[in-house]
Amino acid sequence: LLMLVFSTVVGAQSTILSRYVEEGIDNNLGLLKETLALEQKQSAVRQARGLYLPDVTFHANYTWADGGRSIDFPVGDLFNPIYSTLNGLTGSANFPTNLENQEIQLLPDDFHETKLQIIQPIFNSDIYFNYRAQRDLVDVQAAQREAFISELTKEIKSGYFQYLQSEAVLKIFDQTMVVLKELRRVNTRLVEAQKATKDVISTSDFEISELEQKIAVAQKNRNLAKAYFNFLLNRELE
Repeated sequence: LLMLVFSTVVGAQSTILSRYVEEGIDNNLGLLKETLALEQKQSAVRQARGLYLPDVTFHANYTWADGGRSIDFPVGDLFNPIYSTLNGLTGSANFPTNLENQEIQLLPDDFHETKLQIIQPIFNSDIYFNYRAQRDLVDVQAAQREAFISELTKEIKSGYFQYLQSEAVLKIFDQTMVVLKELRRVNTRLVEAQKATKDVISTSDFEISELEQKIAVAQKNRNLAKAYFNFLLNRELE
């Protein structure tokens, strides 16, 4: 029966401690900084990997103009005589001889242009080595975070057991104080009944005073252990 009770108590303490470890991993400020640093480096890796992808640019342009300067281009005057001569030489009518002169605006009218530009780096050593460097930094940061978690877990467990130990010491001291005060009461009765000398009362007072000092130190240690444990969990220190 005693073994069963002890196993139950140990199991309950282990469950409580596991919850404290989870709380510390979720809330510890130092670990939150490590996690943020890891996320930043992972973002840098994604950006470095993105440099391997093609750069796609879409351009669309439409121009409409009315009026403005124009130039005369004598298409008919230039080509009609030439085409007429060619028709005569070839004995055919393959070349047009009724071309009209053109008036061309300097500004384009009703002009639409759409361009899709794709730039894909075939090989760029700077991109390659930058990506590898960023990836290595992620590995280092991830290992550093895991080491922090391992150390934090150890500190939480150690802090929890130190707090339990300080509480146990205080409980023992409190129980001892009850015994010493009862002993002093008995010694006082014995002195009053002249069955003991006053030295036994002085001895009891000294032992009580000495124990009060130990209790004060134990309370201080308990408060320090509690504050440090709460610090690990990012709780209020009190």
